[in-house]
Amino acid sequence: MICPRCSVADLAEDTQQCPLCGFSPTGSVLVDQAHVDETLEAVRDVLADRFDVQAVLRLGERSFVYLAQELAHDRLVALKVIPMPGLVEPDMALRFERQAQLAATLKHSHIVPILNYGSTRQFLWYAMEHEQGQSLSEILRAHGPLDLESAMQVAEQLASALDYAHRVGVIHGNLKPENIFVNEGKWVRVSDFSVMEAFGRPQGGEGDTAALKRPEYLAPEQFYARSVGASADQYAFAVILYQCLSGTLPFVGDSFDEVARQHANEPPPRLSEHRPDLPLFVLDAMQRALAKVPGGRFPTVLDFVAAMKSGPPRVSGTRPAPSRQSAS
Repeated sequence: MICPRCSVADLAEDTQQCPLCGFSPTGSVLVDQAHVDETLEAVRDVLADRFDVQAVLRLGERSFVYLAQELAHDRLVALKVIPMPGLVEPDMALRFERQAQLAATLKHSHIVPILNYGSTRQFLWYAMEHEQGQSLSEILRAHGPLDLESAMQVAEQLASALDYAHRVGVIHGNLKPENIFVNEGKWVRVSDFSVMEAFGRPQGGEGDTAALKRPEYLAPEQFYARSVGASADQYAFAVILYQCLSGTLPFVGDSFDEVARQHANEPPPRLSEHRPDLPLFVLDAMQRALAKVPGGRFPTVLDFVAAMKSGPPRVSGTRPAPSRQSAS
């Protein structure tokens, strides 16, 4: 595949990264070049009076992110576009814009703000503040697993953003390393809050909502329940930290349904299998945050991070629980 950013070099077969300009599709997925070209043409045609598209920032299986100049405000933005296989139905556009409007109300130093949004007959779109940092996905691909201190630096900032959103009634619903950014100063910001909830329950296959959410990072209830709560974000958060510390995911499979089955039914491998050097309280906190049912997890993401740092707090006047040996 020819690099969609520079249109000169071929993406490397092993890393899917461009050797000339360094571009890499989100999540190392291959995207059909004809689809890339067709979508870019549509965006430049339909949104020509609003945006001047300058470059490709990221490609996903079902969404593309462009660097664009927003003409009305003379500012650079990250323009995320979700092409639809058929024409966008009015009820889908309404749900999408309602979720985008909700996400645009979030104002937090660790959240990438949504600046504008809309829908067309061919695609849905929203413009975000352009984030200069690398995605956590890119960092893990380039450098491998993080040490515990670095992982917790990311975790504390991510938890701050999630807790703020949860307290105002907004869940992320699609948390993954591709939408977590870390700049040179180690400042973390999260993008794409809430918007994908417009598409309902995730599914595999070829439908309009297929592949919009990666199953590797979804809580069990997201596959089967009509609605989910903040605890689903905690589960995804735990999967991401597991990957940061181990270099691998707790559940992988050859199909969407296989990964969903594992999340619902199989216990996650103990983190100690990959990192026997980690303290017992870290291993225990991870297992609790990855509980199959929401009630088995921590009350909040801040409680999860606190337990990852020093173990669960002791209640005054009670005897400490007997210590347990790590299951390695």
